Amino acid sequence: SYACYASTALFQTLPPRLVEGDGTSPHGPSSLRAVNLWVLRHGSITANTLPSGHVANSLAIALVLLDAVPVAGVVFLWVAGSITVATAVLRYHYSIDAVLGIGVAILSFLLLR
Repeated sequence: SYACYASTALFQTLPPRLVEGDGTSPHGPSSLRAVNLWVLRHGSITANTLPSGHVANSLAIALVLLDAVPVAGVVFLWVAGSITVATAVLRYHYSIDAVLGIGVAILSFLLLR
């Protein structure tokens, strides 16, 4: 987590949704997306973390659980995969952010294991 968030001081980028628009569809946002965008506008630092802290954290947790409680680890691995895909597809992060987040999680797990 700290590695991802500390890098924000070095790599200052905007999330893709802010560079490309607000992330709404031509038909308008769904009510859930509208709430999410409101929270992001009012409660976010509006900076992009490179690598993605969401991806790194969720995958690191899944890897630890895979080692300790395999059944729970598989469930969390699915959740981490979903988070990884969603961060890029919904334009919260660039694809490279997600890939580097995966790398940080794996490296951290291997080093601290």
